[in-house]
Amino acid sequence: MGKSRKKKHQNRPDDVEAEEVSIITLTDEDGNTSEYEYLETIEYKDKEYCVLYPNTGREDEDFIICEVVSEPGSNEATYKGVESEKVMNKVFEIFKNN
Repeated sequence: MGKSRKKKHQNRPDDVEAEEVSIITLTDEDGNTSEYEYLETIEYKDKEYCVLYPNTGREDEDFIICEVVSEPGSNEATYKGVESEKVMNKVFEIFKNN
């Protein structure tokens, strides 16, 4: 599901060297796929959330926060949308402060 690539962060002008980033591909219930840059995993209230950024090349995209649901006995995880705006805001606040 995930892969690493060298990518220069255009929205971070102090980055002169390309750094390795993780790109994950998510598939929705309709079979549509989208690529996201994995930024960080945040633990909040005994659950794990990941912070993702759409890998579209545009700089005006919103961050995506998903709950990570691990499948027992598997290396695969499911990423579930977060419905609570309060949880999304708290996880994003923790992310910004890291």
